[in-house]
Amino acid sequence: MSGKEAVVLVVDTRPGMFKTDGNKWQERPIDRAIGHLRVKVLQRIMDDRSTDLMGLVLLGTEETENALFDEENYGHITVVSDLAATSLATEKRLCDIKEGVEADLLDALVVAADLLMNGTEKKKFALKQIVLASNLASSPNTQGLDDILERFKDAELNLECLLLETNETRDEAKEILGRFPYFEAIDGWTTTIPRLRAKRVRPTAVFRGA
Repeated sequence: MSGKEAVVLVVDTRPGMFKTDGNKWQERPIDRAIGHLRVKVLQRIMDDRSTDLMGLVLLGTEETENALFDEENYGHITVVSDLAATSLATEKRLCDIKEGVEADLLDALVVAADLLMNGTEKKKFALKQIVLASNLASSPNTQGLDDILERFKDAELNLECLLLETNETRDEAKEILGRFPYFEAIDGWTTTIPRLRAKRVRPTAVFRGA
């Protein structure tokens, strides 16, 4: 087994994620996002990666629940679950996601980074990653962006974006994410949702006799 991994899922629940982009044959971005992330969660459980940690943050919730909120910043961002062993509870919470309100993307990434760094402090992990699922339908507030980029670099935080482009996707938002160190974008529409793989189990010797 590879080294321990700590992953925080960030799911965009803003209104644009719940639209079909004017094409009745197209899935809502949120449905596609949840499909990808559920497999990611369930595969870790099936692979018995008991030392891995996973957390869940929602961007655009009507309520606010995170440690950084100060009445002016980080509003409408909810930490649904802190870093903990991957469990079916996380998969269930993904299925319970509801449409939210407008909120700032970078705020959500900072909350996720704070969760990830606090949860892995003084511990060794092979990968510390934030997985963002979004259609990037609005441009984030860039105030303090350089400081945020520096924090991600210093902490060696990997940022992966499951991008579900629609007519509302902003090029500026894509350009800003592209400035993050250790960044990778994945096309959420053309990337097939993987099937769950059964865990390989070594055969156990059976001895004859009483």
